[in-house]
Amino acid sequence: MKRTALPRTGAAVTALVLSLAAVAGCGSGGADDAEGSGGKESATAKAASAAELEKLSAAELEKLVLADGDVEGYTVDEGEGYASFAASKDDVEVGDEKCAPLAYVLSSLPLGDPAAHVRRLATEKTPATTPSKDIEDMTDAEMEEALASSAGAATSVSLSSYDGEGAAEAMDSLSDAVGACAGGFTGGMAGESAKFTKVAPAKDAGQGDESVAFTLGLDMEGKPTSVSGEAVRNGGTVTTYYTFDLETLMSGKPSGIPAEVVKAQSAKLG
Repeated sequence: MKRTALPRTGAAVTALVLSLAAVAGCGSGGADDAEGSGGKESATAKAASAAELEKLSAAELEKLVLADGDVEGYTVDEGEGYASFAASKDDVEVGDEKCAPLAYVLSSLPLGDPAAHVRRLATEKTPATTPSKDIEDMTDAEMEEALASSAGAATSVSLSSYDGEGAAEAMDSLSDAVGACAGGFTGGMAGESAKFTKVAPAKDAGQGDESVAFTLGLDMEGKPTSVSGEAVRNGGTVTTYYTFDLETLMSGKPSGIPAEVVKAQSAKLG
Protein backbone atom coordinates (compact mmCIF):
# COMPACT_ATOMS: atom_id res chain seq x y z
CA MET A 1 0.00 0.00 0.00
CA LYS A 2 1.33 3.44 -0.86
CA ARG A 3 1.94 5.68 2.13
CA THR A 4 0.07 8.56 0.48
CA ALA A 5 -3.21 6.67 0.76
CA LEU A 6 -3.23 6.85 4.56
CA PRO A 7 -2.71 10.59 5.15
CA ARG A 8 -5.30 11.38 2.45
CA THR A 9 -7.85 9.22 4.21
CA GLY A 10 -6.79 10.62 7.58
CA ALA A 11 -7.25 14.20 6.39
CA ALA A 12 -10.81 13.51 5.36
CA VAL A 13 -11.55 11.99 8.76
CA THR A 14 -9.65 14.69 10.63
CA ALA A 15 -11.82 17.32 9.00
CA LEU A 16 -14.77 16.99 11.36
CA VAL A 17 -15.42 14.51 14.14
CA LEU A 18 -19.11 15.36 14.04
CA SER A 19 -19.34 13.80 10.61
CA LEU A 20 -16.97 10.97 11.50
CA ALA A 21 -18.91 9.99 14.57
CA ALA A 22 -22.13 9.72 12.62
CA VAL A 23 -20.56 7.57 9.92
CA ALA A 24 -18.85 5.41 12.55
CA GLY A 25 -22.22 4.63 14.10
CA CYS A 26 -22.31 6.66 17.28
CA GLY A 27 -25.04 5.65 19.67
CA SER A 28 -25.65 5.67 23.37
CA GLY A 29 -22.57 4.96 25.45
CA GLY A 30 -19.95 6.84 27.37
CA ALA A 31 -16.38 7.85 27.92
CA ASP A 32 -14.31 8.47 31.02
CA ASP A 33 -14.47 12.02 32.34
CA ALA A 34 -11.22 13.94 32.20
CA GLU A 35 -10.25 15.71 35.38
CA GLY A 36 -9.74 19.43 35.63
CA SER A 37 -11.39 22.75 36.27
CA GLY A 38 -12.65 23.25 32.70
CA GLY A 39 -12.06 26.99 32.91
CA LYS A 40 -10.94 29.85 35.08
CA GLU A 41 -12.94 32.71 36.53
CA SER A 42 -15.67 34.19 34.31
CA ALA A 43 -14.26 35.96 31.27
CA THR A 44 -16.72 38.84 31.50
CA ALA A 45 -15.75 39.51 35.10
CA LYS A 46 -12.06 39.64 34.19
CA ALA A 47 -12.23 41.36 30.82
CA ALA A 48 -10.47 44.67 30.31
CA SER A 49 -12.35 47.74 29.12
CA ALA A 50 -13.43 48.00 25.48
CA ALA A 51 -10.74 50.60 24.86
CA GLU A 52 -8.03 48.19 25.96
CA LEU A 53 -9.32 45.35 23.79
CA GLU A 54 -8.61 46.83 20.39
CA LYS A 55 -9.66 44.42 17.67
CA LEU A 56 -7.10 42.98 15.28
CA SER A 57 -7.67 42.77 11.54
CA ALA A 58 -7.42 39.54 9.55
CA ALA A 59 -4.07 40.74 8.20
CA GLU A 60 -2.78 41.26 11.74
CA LEU A 61 -4.05 37.83 12.81
CA GLU A 62 -2.21 36.27 9.88
CA LYS A 63 1.03 37.55 11.40
CA LEU A 64 0.15 36.19 14.86
CA VAL A 65 -1.28 32.78 14.05
CA LEU A 66 1.02 29.75 14.21
CA ALA A 67 3.32 29.27 11.23
CA ASP A 68 5.41 26.35 10.08
CA GLY A 69 8.53 26.09 12.23
CA ASP A 70 6.90 27.56 15.34
CA VAL A 71 6.29 24.16 16.98
CA GLU A 72 9.03 21.55 16.98
CA GLY A 73 7.81 18.22 15.65
CA TYR A 74 4.80 19.71 13.84
CA THR A 75 4.00 20.90 10.34
CA VAL A 76 1.75 23.97 10.31
CA ASP A 77 -0.27 25.00 7.25
CA GLU A 78 -3.73 26.02 6.15
CA GLY A 79 -4.68 22.35 6.04
CA GLU A 80 -6.17 20.39 3.16
CA GLY A 81 -8.48 18.83 5.74
CA TYR A 82 -10.31 22.15 6.09
CA ALA A 83 -12.01 21.45 2.77
CA SER A 84 -14.25 19.03 4.66
CA PHE A 85 -14.91 21.31 7.63
CA ALA A 86 -18.11 23.31 7.80
CA ALA A 87 -17.66 26.50 5.78
CA SER A 88 -19.86 28.51 8.13
CA LYS A 89 -22.02 28.15 11.22
CA ASP A 90 -25.03 27.71 8.95
CA ASP A 91 -23.59 24.32 7.96
CA VAL A 92 -23.51 23.05 11.55
CA GLU A 93 -26.65 21.44 12.98
CA VAL A 94 -26.99 21.11 16.76
CA GLY A 95 -29.94 19.58 18.60
CA ASP A 96 -29.73 22.10 21.44
CA GLU A 97 -28.60 25.63 20.59
CA LYS A 98 -26.87 26.11 23.94
CA CYS A 99 -24.43 23.34 22.92
CA ALA A 100 -23.52 25.04 19.63
CA PRO A 101 -20.22 26.53 20.94
CA LEU A 102 -18.90 23.00 21.48
CA ALA A 103 -19.73 22.07 17.90
CA TYR A 104 -18.08 25.26 16.63
CA VAL A 105 -14.81 24.36 18.35
CA LEU A 106 -14.87 20.92 16.69
CA SER A 107 -15.65 22.55 13.36
CA SER A 108 -12.79 25.10 13.67
CA LEU A 109 -15.36 27.88 13.51
CA PRO A 110 -15.12 30.98 15.72
CA LEU A 111 -17.05 31.46 18.93
CA GLY A 112 -19.41 34.41 19.14
CA ASP A 113 -19.22 37.17 16.54
CA PRO A 114 -15.56 37.99 15.80
CA ALA A 115 -14.24 40.96 13.83
CA ALA A 116 -11.71 38.71 12.08
CA HIS A 117 -10.82 35.01 12.01
CA VAL A 118 -7.97 32.86 10.66
CA ARG A 119 -7.09 29.20 11.17
CA ARG A 120 -4.26 26.75 10.74
CA LEU A 121 -3.71 23.02 11.10
CA ALA A 122 -0.75 21.77 13.18
CA THR A 123 0.01 18.16 12.25
CA GLU A 124 2.38 16.00 14.22
CA LYS A 125 5.26 14.71 12.13
CA THR A 126 5.40 10.91 11.92
CA PRO A 127 8.24 8.76 10.59
CA ALA A 128 7.67 7.23 7.17
CA THR A 129 6.66 3.59 7.37
CA THR A 130 6.26 0.84 4.82
CA PRO A 131 3.27 -1.44 5.44
CA SER A 132 4.06 -5.11 5.40
CA LYS A 133 1.06 -5.83 3.15
CA ASP A 134 -0.59 -4.28 0.13
CA ILE A 135 -3.88 -2.60 0.88
CA GLU A 136 -5.85 -5.24 -1.02
CA ASP A 137 -4.39 -7.95 1.23
CA MET A 138 -5.24 -6.21 4.51
CA THR A 139 -8.16 -7.02 6.76
CA ASP A 140 -10.29 -4.11 7.96
CA ALA A 141 -8.55 -4.24 11.35
CA GLU A 142 -5.09 -4.22 9.77
CA MET A 143 -6.01 -1.29 7.56
CA GLU A 144 -7.36 0.70 10.52
CA GLU A 145 -4.18 0.01 12.49
CA ALA A 146 -1.96 1.09 9.59
CA LEU A 147 -3.97 4.26 9.12
CA ALA A 148 -3.96 5.14 12.81
CA SER A 149 -0.22 4.59 13.23
CA SER A 150 0.75 6.69 10.21
CA ALA A 151 -1.63 9.66 10.37
CA GLY A 152 -0.21 11.68 13.27
CA ALA A 153 -2.33 13.89 15.53
CA ALA A 154 -3.73 17.01 13.88
CA THR A 155 -4.68 20.10 15.88
CA SER A 156 -6.95 22.79 14.50
CA VAL A 157 -5.87 26.29 15.59
CA SER A 158 -8.64 28.86 15.13
CA LEU A 159 -7.70 32.45 16.02
CA SER A 160 -10.31 35.23 16.27
CA SER A 161 -10.30 38.89 17.34
CA TYR A 162 -13.26 40.75 18.82
CA ASP A 163 -14.63 44.20 19.49
CA GLY A 164 -14.97 45.33 23.10
CA GLU A 165 -15.84 42.49 25.43
CA GLY A 166 -16.68 40.10 22.60
CA ALA A 167 -13.76 37.81 23.42
CA ALA A 168 -14.82 37.49 27.05
CA GLU A 169 -18.41 36.85 26.03
CA ALA A 170 -17.28 34.18 23.56
CA MET A 171 -15.40 32.40 26.34
CA ASP A 172 -18.43 32.59 28.61
CA SER A 173 -20.58 30.98 25.92
CA LEU A 174 -18.24 28.00 25.75
CA SER A 175 -17.94 27.69 29.53
CA ASP A 176 -21.73 27.77 29.81
CA ALA A 177 -22.05 25.08 27.13
CA VAL A 178 -19.67 22.73 28.97
CA GLY A 179 -21.90 22.91 32.04
CA ALA A 180 -25.28 22.96 30.32
CA CYS A 181 -24.50 20.07 27.95
CA ALA A 182 -22.94 17.69 30.48
CA GLY A 183 -25.48 15.02 29.56
CA GLY A 184 -24.45 15.10 25.90
CA PHE A 185 -25.93 16.49 22.71
CA THR A 186 -26.46 15.70 19.04
CA GLY A 187 -24.78 17.58 16.24
CA GLY A 188 -23.54 17.22 12.71
CA MET A 189 -23.38 18.62 9.23
CA ALA A 190 -24.54 17.73 5.73
CA GLY A 191 -27.47 15.80 7.14
CA GLU A 192 -25.27 13.50 9.25
CA SER A 193 -25.99 13.59 12.98
CA ALA A 194 -23.73 12.31 15.76
CA LYS A 195 -24.55 11.65 19.41
CA PHE A 196 -22.04 12.88 21.96
CA THR A 197 -22.76 11.02 25.15
CA LYS A 198 -21.36 13.47 27.69
CA VAL A 199 -19.38 16.67 28.10
CA ALA A 200 -16.85 17.09 30.90
CA PRO A 201 -14.38 19.79 31.99
CA ALA A 202 -10.73 18.97 31.30
CA LYS A 203 -7.34 20.23 32.41
CA ASP A 204 -6.23 23.19 30.32
CA ALA A 205 -2.70 24.19 29.31
CA GLY A 206 -2.65 27.13 31.73
CA GLN A 207 -2.12 29.77 29.05
CA GLY A 208 -3.53 33.22 28.35
CA ASP A 209 -5.79 35.35 30.51
CA GLU A 210 -8.22 32.45 30.88
CA SER A 211 -9.00 29.14 29.25
CA VAL A 212 -11.73 26.53 28.98
CA ALA A 213 -10.97 22.91 28.16
CA PHE A 214 -13.36 19.99 27.72
CA THR A 215 -13.76 16.41 26.54
CA LEU A 216 -16.68 14.97 24.60
CA GLY A 217 -17.59 11.33 25.07
CA LEU A 218 -18.85 9.30 22.15
CA ASP A 219 -19.51 5.68 21.32
CA MET A 220 -17.77 4.52 18.17
CA GLU A 221 -19.21 1.22 16.99
CA GLY A 222 -19.74 0.14 20.58
CA LYS A 223 -16.34 1.35 21.82
CA PRO A 224 -16.37 4.29 24.27
CA THR A 225 -13.89 6.98 23.30
CA SER A 226 -13.51 10.76 23.52
CA VAL A 227 -12.27 13.88 21.76
CA SER A 228 -11.02 17.15 23.25
CA GLY A 229 -11.28 20.89 22.73
CA GLU A 230 -9.88 24.01 24.34
CA ALA A 231 -10.24 27.79 24.08
CA VAL A 232 -7.76 30.38 25.33
CA ARG A 233 -8.31 34.13 25.61
CA ASN A 234 -5.41 36.57 25.25
CA GLY A 235 -6.89 40.05 25.70
CA GLY A 236 -9.29 40.62 22.81
CA THR A 237 -8.38 37.43 20.94
CA VAL A 238 -9.61 33.88 21.42
CA THR A 239 -7.88 30.78 20.08
CA THR A 240 -9.76 27.50 19.94
CA TYR A 241 -8.10 24.13 19.56
CA TYR A 242 -9.45 20.76 18.54
CA THR A 243 -7.15 17.74 18.24
CA PHE A 244 -7.96 14.73 16.13
CA ASP A 245 -5.77 11.72 16.87
CA LEU A 246 -7.00 8.72 14.93
CA GLU A 247 -4.89 6.31 16.96
CA THR A 248 -6.33 7.37 20.33
CA LEU A 249 -9.83 7.68 18.90
CA MET A 250 -9.79 4.13 17.58
CA SER A 251 -8.11 2.70 20.67
CA GLY A 252 -10.50 4.38 23.10
CA LYS A 253 -7.64 6.12 24.93
CA PRO A 254 -8.31 9.61 26.33
CA SER A 255 -7.41 12.36 23.90
CA GLY A 256 -5.98 15.76 24.71
CA ILE A 257 -4.79 19.05 23.22
CA PRO A 258 -0.97 19.14 22.82
CA ALA A 259 0.31 21.67 25.36
CA GLU A 260 3.25 22.55 23.11
CA VAL A 261 0.88 23.78 20.39
CA VAL A 262 -1.15 25.91 22.82
CA LYS A 263 1.97 27.37 24.42
CA ALA A 264 3.53 28.23 21.05
CA GLN A 265 0.40 30.07 19.90
CA SER A 266 0.03 31.91 23.22
CA ALA A 267 3.69 32.99 23.03
CA LYS A 268 3.06 34.64 19.66
CA LEU A 269 0.11 36.55 21.07
CA GLY A 270 2.24 37.83 23.96
